Amino acid sequence: MPDPNDPMASVRLYIDTFNNGDAKAMAAVCSDPMQILDGMAPHIWQGPTATEDWYRDVLTEGEHLGVGLPPAGVDAIHPSSN
Repeated sequence: MPDPNDPMASVRLYIDTFNNGDAKAMAAVCSDPMQILDGMAPHIWQGPTATEDWYRDVLTEGEHLGVGLPPAGVDAIHPSSN
């Protein structure tokens, strides 16, 4: 787990686990209960499975829109760093 005195370490770890497609690791980084607010419907995910539920819905919405996730190891948040 990241250093509790370095909150950005948690953010970086969350982004890294997202980029690696590891929803369980994303959930492990988050507080319980977790809350996610997003512009994508249903807009709010709450509780111990919020991260995994949100990630599942992101994949479903991406598929619906014809957008896939980048290959493992490609930084979707900071594409210029690839």
